[in-house]
Amino acid sequence: MVLMPLWSSNRDGRAFSNAADVVLDRSPNRHIAFGAGPHRCAGAHLARRELLIAMEEWHALIPDYELDTSEPLVEHGWQLGLDALPLQWTP
Repeated sequence: MVLMPLWSSNRDGRAFSNAADVVLDRSPNRHIAFGAGPHRCAGAHLARRELLIAMEEWHALIPDYELDTSEPLVEHGWQLGLDALPLQWTP
């Protein structure tokens, strides 16, 4: 049996420059977070819309913050999972 997790293809340096970095405005961004072809997630459009609305509401309430780069981001799990997301708040 061979396990080939799809998420690993999103970090292919041949397909993405700076593949290990999170670049929210990457263009073009041909990731396969929702699968591809006949196995594409049926709820992909709904999930993207929900995330967009959640981020708009977050930024309406808390507009001034940034990632605290003094602490490392530690990933775990099969997909992107973080133990903590250290943020700095602007007073």
